[in-house]
Amino acid sequence: MIEQIETLVKQGSVEQILKRRSTHKEPIKVLQITLYELGFGKELNWERFGADGDFGGSTTAAVKAFGQKNGIRTNGESVNKELAEKLIKQYNSVSALRLLKSALDANAINKLKKKSNEKELVASLQKLLFFMGFGPELNWERFGADGDFGGSTANAVKAFASTEGIQSNGEEVDEILAAKILEKFIPFLGEGWAEAKAQQRHQRRKGKGQFFLLHPKGKRNFKNIEKRRNKTEKEFYKKDEITKKKIFRKYKYEFEKIEQEIPGERLKMEVQDVKKLGATGSRIMSFCYPKEHPKNNPKDRIVIHFTAGQTLGDIKTLTREDYHISTAYILGRDGTIYRLFSPEQWSYHLGRGVVGGNGRHSSRSIGIEISNYGPLSLKPSGDLTFGDNSKFCTVDDEKAYIKLDKPFIGHEYYASYTDQQYEGLIILLRYLTKKFNIKRSFLPTDSALETQGAWRKIPRYAVFKNQTEADNFKGICSHVNYREGGKWDIGPAFDWEKVIEGVTADEFKPSFITRTRGMLSNPPLRTEEQLLENTRGMDFGNQDNSIYGPDGPEVDI
Repeated sequence: MIEQIETLVKQGSVEQILKRRSTHKEPIKVLQITLYELGFGKELNWERFGADGDFGGSTTAAVKAFGQKNGIRTNGESVNKELAEKLIKQYNSVSALRLLKSALDANAINKLKKKSNEKELVASLQKLLFFMGFGPELNWERFGADGDFGGSTANAVKAFASTEGIQSNGEEVDEILAAKILEKFIPFLGEGWAEAKAQQRHQRRKGKGQFFLLHPKGKRNFKNIEKRRNKTEKEFYKKDEITKKKIFRKYKYEFEKIEQEIPGERLKMEVQDVKKLGATGSRIMSFCYPKEHPKNNPKDRIVIHFTAGQTLGDIKTLTREDYHISTAYILGRDGTIYRLFSPEQWSYHLGRGVVGGNGRHSSRSIGIEISNYGPLSLKPSGDLTFGDNSKFCTVDDEKAYIKLDKPFIGHEYYASYTDQQYEGLIILLRYLTKKFNIKRSFLPTDSALETQGAWRKIPRYAVFKNQTEADNFKGICSHVNYREGGKWDIGPAFDWEKVIEGVTADEFKPSFITRTRGMLSNPPLRTEEQLLENTRGMDFGNQDNSIYGPDGPEVDI
């Protein structure tokens, strides 16, 4: 992660990229995560904003606070080379410091001794001694931080103790020495450094990338999907270690294929109805609210999202028990339509603070999530990555992504959607608009503004101006129309015209006559008696404001 800042320093562009109101979201997120892990979460207002990629007042305050701690004069509105190099230096030491402090707090510092088996703890000690200038004693060029407390490490510990006026043979680190080491670093960190949780980062995938795991050579990988399906079904059960009998895991999923008529059309829609079951076999639906919920409203709009993931993980994420953040439908990459709950019900899906109110507009809209990885970042290697640098494809894999002429919310590259997804979405939208009498209308675009890349001036990609505009719209829109920043779903890297043409046509004829199977379409075999039992005792969760407040959860999807 910190490598991105190191690259900017080498390129001499750090001050141009890491500055207030910069449009370079990804490196700013790295800056924010770095400052958080260095203990400046309070200044960042981390609990509210997290790593949102916006260099605003909170990030300015954190940069300024870091500069003051490290003897660098700055107003916090940009990161110069000197400050960036200090950031890199302190970041490289903070995880080792946390480990040393944890050992000290747990009265386990006596494990830091010659021939210790605590390799990670010893490696942390070696790194900290190196950063303090004891590389020659460590014989760093030869051994580095190898986790072996041998003669070289003992020499470095002894040398450090001598500089502090403490007698030591170097063969062990006691509480006094450990505290002295911490004292050398803590003054340069924020007050929250010890409690800050290191951000989880995916390792870059080897090989061709996630796109080709799902669709090698642009075609559907039936063998891989069958393997995933079988693995999932096996994971429904585990063996009791004492009786060696199969017992249920805490959760499992069943999928039932349903055909639904589209009113007034010679067209049918296939749906995989998703049933999440608990340990007792009862169905869990506490991720949504029932039709009878007092906040529920008549449906007059449909909001399209993308998941920034893939189907299996999307289903698990959107069915979290007692969480109430979900959508009625997920659209898999193979065009399969998954229904998590009836569209007559509702769950929060827009996010707190949206124009018009999260609860009010989530309950009057039907949410659809398209399984798609969303914005991609181009690396110097030619790889396109998503999330925390996991490889999606290479720049040569042109079927895997869309490149915009002008960036949309800081990104030029976006993962592509499949033809099956477009077709499934069109069929689903035709069904929902007919069933709920929702207008088949879309927000307009502007070709001149598109050429300029002035996306946020175009109604289709702009946020509703006020509550009145949001309330008055009836039809089909996307998440970006409700959110000012931090959301890319769904922008111009999506064939809106294909969808609009398919939805508004008098008649729609699918190209894929034989529907592809869903990733999880085969439910495990169950008896009729068991299936009847699974429909009992549905729990619709909390139905008042006691958990989330009047406008729903802080987070969204």
